[in-house]
Amino acid sequence: MRAATPYYGQNAAARRPVGVQASYFLILAATFLASFQEFRPTELLFTYSDLVYVAAAVLVVFARGLPLNYFGSLTPAWHLSFAVMIGALFVSSLLNGAESAWWQATLQFAACYILLPMLLFVRSPARWRMLAIAFVAGVVFMEVIAYGIFLYYGGDYERLLFLGTKFYSGGGRWGAFVGNPNRHAAVICMTLPILYYLRSARLIPALAFYPAAGVLFAALIFTASNTGLATAIVSAGAFIMLGGMRVKLRHVGAALIAVAMVLILEPPLPRAFENRVASAIEVQDIESAGTFSSRFELIKESWQFARENTFIGIGVDRYREISVHGAPVHNSHLLLWVEGGFLALAGWLGMIAVMFLVAFAGKSRFRLERALALSVLAAFLVFSIASSHMYARIWMIPPFLALMPTLLAMRKQS
Repeated sequence: MRAATPYYGQNAAARRPVGVQASYFLILAATFLASFQEFRPTELLFTYSDLVYVAAAVLVVFARGLPLNYFGSLTPAWHLSFAVMIGALFVSSLLNGAESAWWQATLQFAACYILLPMLLFVRSPARWRMLAIAFVAGVVFMEVIAYGIFLYYGGDYERLLFLGTKFYSGGGRWGAFVGNPNRHAAVICMTLPILYYLRSARLIPALAFYPAAGVLFAALIFTASNTGLATAIVSAGAFIMLGGMRVKLRHVGAALIAVAMVLILEPPLPRAFENRVASAIEVQDIESAGTFSSRFELIKESWQFARENTFIGIGVDRYREISVHGAPVHNSHLLLWVEGGFLALAGWLGMIAVMFLVAFAGKSRFRLERALALSVLAAFLVFSIASSHMYARIWMIPPFLALMPTLLAMRKQS
């Protein structure tokens, strides 16, 4: 794949305080560790990656202060949307006796949507490149370790239980260290466009690109996620079309040879993939694709709750208490509406709108940067419709990283 060379200049490094320099290396380390979601000191959603991010934030605060203008002129709209969402959740929680849950959720949301962009939005293209490589390398490294453990124990569910059921489920689905098969698939789908961009912009060699892509695609198969497989195909197509990529004949030939080898050799697929994905494709019946029916029932139930709690929600983390299914709906938009009322949903949609506005703000000649941003945001949007609250930091690192090249290019032109 090849496109016009994007803006990616090398800025001369200015002298920086020691604390800022040290914080940058901590941010690199935290970004590398981000995909190890289940690798954390306690049961709370506070990972070792989060711990390193906090240490970096402390250093930055004492060295020069955290940057507050990470989205440029759209930053106030981002902060306002966040405040509306959190405020609506607070009112709903206060009226329903869920203040404690609100405090916990607010800390998670603030760390993800306020602190994280302050740390990730750098001013140097060279530093962005290192952050992007650190993130992709961390995901690939996590997959390789998970493969190694999986193969060492022969894929035996009972022997892998010491890592918990989230690593490898009884149904044969692979959550690895991300901790959930669908979240695992989401991380892969948002990581792949960053990998495409790094290669298309000639920021990594082909020798690094192809093994990394192979590892990620294999891991996606092991997640057995229908949503993940479809999203990966859509985001790849979006990147190619929006980026004006020229697919070379040798790439098409390699793909055809790979498909032919699979058809001839018929290698065994993970049983979860065969049961959830391959069978649904074979019979062309979406209702046989995994947990579609149960999720649809949760969505129908949530619409009824939304009509009953249009403006004032039921409070944070109370959905599972009133649901006959005892679980939150796998749709972040509906969950926010039910728990925080319509204003919470409006705030959430406002934040998503800001990210898309940033993606479209770049001039037309920054096609590759726009392709990166929109393909990652498309994957994020798909999984926001298929997931509950999205305040784990791993959800937002890929979108924030994907927006940075556009912001850097715009800053260069201003």
